[in-house]
Amino acid sequence: MNNTILKMELITPERVVLAKEVLSVTVPGSEGDFGVLPGHSPFLSNIRAGEVIVEGADATTHLAVSGGIAEVLPERVTLLVDQALARENMDGNLIAQAIQDLSKRLASLPEGEAEYNLVARRLAFEEACQDILNRKNQA
Repeated sequence: MNNTILKMELITPERVVLAKEVLSVTVPGSEGDFGVLPGHSPFLSNIRAGEVIVEGADATTHLAVSGGIAEVLPERVTLLVDQALARENMDGNLIAQAIQDLSKRLASLPEGEAEYNLVARRLAFEEACQDILNRKNQA
């Protein structure tokens, strides 16, 4: 294995979103963002809603992810998440509307109920999408 290349997979229940060789990956871990380079020590981490940054040899890819699990090995990183969306597939108007609708829905639910938790996770994902688009527009 080339020690400068890392195999990366991003998988949702529906499909493999991304599978490629990369230089590095930045992941929104539950205890903070972490970077993965080839040769990294093995570990598992929970993933929170946020931005995954994939540095490839030819391009950088930005994706929003919901919660999930990351498995890091010296030659590979695998992210298993509920949802993922690449920045180029994001629609700012749809995201803004979803945030508005989900915020209203969340406010109407008793905290701690199963539906409350589902809506809160969906809202966190949409807010991660919005953050990614905002950073793109500021660049």
